[in-house]
Amino acid sequence: MKNLLLLTAFITFTFWTNCQTANTQNKPNENKINQLDPPQTAEVFEPNAISKFDRWSFTPTFSKDMQTLVFTAWDNPNLSNPNNIQKLYKSKKIDGKWTEPSEIEETKGFRVDWAHFSPDGKYFLLSYTKPHKGHYNFPAKEGFDDFDIWIAPTNESGEIDWKNFKPIKGADINRQKTPENKSIGYVHNETAPRMDLNGNLYFWTERLDDGGGRRDIYSASVKDLSKLEWNEAKLLPTPINSRFNESGAAISPNGNWMIFASERKGGLGGSDLYFSKKINNEEWSKPINLGEKVNTSKDEGAPHITPDGKSLFFTSNRPVKGKSAIKDGEGGETLWVIYWVSIDALEIK
Repeated sequence: MKNLLLLTAFITFTFWTNCQTANTQNKPNENKINQLDPPQTAEVFEPNAISKFDRWSFTPTFSKDMQTLVFTAWDNPNLSNPNNIQKLYKSKKIDGKWTEPSEIEETKGFRVDWAHFSPDGKYFLLSYTKPHKGHYNFPAKEGFDDFDIWIAPTNESGEIDWKNFKPIKGADINRQKTPENKSIGYVHNETAPRMDLNGNLYFWTERLDDGGGRRDIYSASVKDLSKLEWNEAKLLPTPINSRFNESGAAISPNGNWMIFASERKGGLGGSDLYFSKKINNEEWSKPINLGEKVNTSKDEGAPHITPDGKSLFFTSNRPVKGKSAIKDGEGGETLWVIYWVSIDALEIK
């Protein structure tokens, strides 16, 4: 009798163990689902889902848990039509797939440019044109597309505290567009904000009084992040900035290296992406062109590094096989699409 009970218990345990093993084998690996698996050579990111080919799509930013992305897109792009503007979209990853992007209600009605979740998951930044007290002739600001950097608290899953969404004050980060510089390129438009884990801020703009080139990259070291205070924004020195256009510095989470866009000579054509290491607080190494794994004879720009430091995202207007360029309402035809690639594949560290 005792032996029969032991045999029954053994059979029951074995059956239960086999069932658990089968369930584990059949259940998707949640960690695998939640992480991104970037390609070794640049590819279109989520074609027809996030990167749709009937509009211009621009570089996304990811929440710390990598389950929410926010990006800018432009339907029927036409700068001459003030009602046809770049919009901010959001998508969430559910069961390993990105949901259909939806426009973010809180930013409707005003032009937006590249957004950014800080790598620690605590802040959301956006280049935004909504009028505020720092704008020229506030609140009557007709005809001024003045991009300023705004910031809001967020959390690791990308939930943004829109009630506390406001422009950064002081430190000579945001500057007014005025009648004198209204039609001069991107003068005093601050865009593509990026932060490192220490809270240091990077962005690009055009300024006429700093001795730089045209578009240039600036940085502002953190003063007191709890109060959203930074030290004065400064032009990054050569060899980062040159007499050619530089823009969109993507900073590694630890702040030790960057990838940025430049139109300097020696590239593959148009705007290329370059890599540089920080030597000390004031100096950066000579930029290295990222080569054909990333760059083409067309334009590459707006780089972004994911919070885990494993993926590089950027936007390019290179031709896409089987896809038509989009007329921009001003006589041009091009197609801006989101690309991504593994950081490790670039062999830059």
